[in-house]
Amino acid sequence: MKIIFVTSSPRRIEFLRKFNLKFNIIMPESEPKVSFRDPCKTAIMRAKGKVESVLPRIPQDSIVMAADTIVYVEGKVLGKPRSKEEAIEILKRLSGRSHCVITALVFASKDKVVSKCVKTMVRFKKLSAREIMWYIETKEPMDKAGAYAIQGYAAFFIKEIRGDYYNVLGLPLNTIYTVLKTEFNIDLLKLLT
Repeated sequence: MKIIFVTSSPRRIEFLRKFNLKFNIIMPESEPKVSFRDPCKTAIMRAKGKVESVLPRIPQDSIVMAADTIVYVEGKVLGKPRSKEEAIEILKRLSGRSHCVITALVFASKDKVVSKCVKTMVRFKKLSAREIMWYIETKEPMDKAGAYAIQGYAAFFIKEIRGDYYNVLGLPLNTIYTVLKTEFNIDLLKLLT
């Protein structure tokens, strides 16, 4: 049975390669921009939209999966900054506060659809204006939800993480492993050897 991962994220593709996961990668036909009051529902519907965008061209005996990650703080979803100024505002909002990183995973086979929402709490140290400007100049924040990459320079600013580190990277591997094993009877360990 083929496992097809629907993604356009270079970081997610890099993680799959790092762990030698033999998933077929295809780009989503569309990435829906839906938004609900509930951040988990927002992320799930976005991931589901990615899966549904490719289903017509997928072999029937496949499992198709997609992920969507959002950063949520004080009742607001923080997307990818569209400008340097927006990145500064996002980082100011995260400074000295905790926020939630939510990754939704949607898995679909011909028989069933499984959705999971993984949450990780991240707390930033209080950032000075100099630290924010330094980080902006690295250009790292510009294509990341929440304007930071925990695996990059932002690691200097993270005070605490509660939950799955890989979720903050956008790919909660334990949840992927568990769902494929329990819901679809796929032993990833066999695919890794």
